[in-house]
Amino acid sequence: MTTYRAPTFREETAALDDDAVFDMANLAEAQTGIAGVVTITTDVGWHGPKVRYARGLRPPGPGFSVSIGPDPVIIFGDMPAADRADIAEEVIEWVTLNHEALIKFWRDGAWWMMGDVQDFIAGLEKV
Repeated sequence: MTTYRAPTFREETAALDDDAVFDMANLAEAQTGIAGVVTITTDVGWHGPKVRYARGLRPPGPGFSVSIGPDPVIIFGDMPAADRADIAEEVIEWVTLNHEALIKFWRDGAWWMMGDVQDFIAGLEKV
């Protein structure tokens, strides 16, 4: 029996060629209302729209990914379930509040100018 494991962000970006274009943003608590870091990306690699949560950026620690949509779910994570339990509801609530804007960023954000990205981030709702 083969067990599926979603690739890490590093694995996905390593598989891209030198001409690939993508954007990402690491959002802090001041932008999301969630203690920790929520990473959003544009359409990178083969995965569907998702965000990634981690308690911090350095050192890169365990986290989990949440699908973007009106009914988001955890789709992958290497954060222990006991650690994830206290924060997952907040991340899912945040994605639910912002799913339309996050999808727009995922589809089109790679082509936005810096001011557009800053306006997008400033317009996100906090939990």
